[in-house]
Amino acid sequence: MAVKPCPLTIDHHNRETANRGTPMFPCGGYITTVDNDLCQDIPWHWHDEIEVLVVNTGTLLLEVVGQKHEIRSGEGAFINAGVLQSAKAASDNTCELQSLVFHPNLIAGATENAIAQRYVIPLVECCTLPVIHFKRTYPWQCLAVQAIIDAFNLFEAEEYGYELQVREALSHLWLLMIQNNEGLLTKSTSISVDMSRMKDMLAFIHHS
Repeated sequence: MAVKPCPLTIDHHNRETANRGTPMFPCGGYITTVDNDLCQDIPWHWHDEIEVLVVNTGTLLLEVVGQKHEIRSGEGAFINAGVLQSAKAASDNTCELQSLVFHPNLIAGATENAIAQRYVIPLVECCTLPVIHFKRTYPWQCLAVQAIIDAFNLFEAEEYGYELQVREALSHLWLLMIQNNEGLLTKSTSISVDMSRMKDMLAFIHHS
């Protein structure tokens, strides 16, 4: 699948309506330039898919409801499914990033299997981890950034068997995240994740 620019099409609930990849391989790859001078910021939106990104140049100011992250060149981020988000470049800065947006089923497969139940769903439904900022100061987070880069390069090259390789790289990323956040996953709140995120969205709309 070709890497594309990432124009946003959102509805009146700020939900992104674009399809990511295909039903057979639900993953899209994107190169995005964020430039404050050209008003090329990323507006508030959310989608059902996971998003992972690496900043290639500049500094990205990523905001989710209640959190702000300054993601520098060479750093990356995981944005959980259903999380309301926006981003812009730092002042007087042009920022370029590469991202993959994929459905959790790409890793989980069927929802009733052990991988989905033990490893994928607990992270997707973890209200305390809407975002993970991968910094260069932590060895496991450096590995996470490299896994995103590897997955993106494999997606872009589109050689025979790339779907298996992209899934493998993203699965390695997922393993790093759950191994290093196991305590948060096992103590995840019992409040419905959908209800919690909807409250965040409504609070944002109310105060806009």
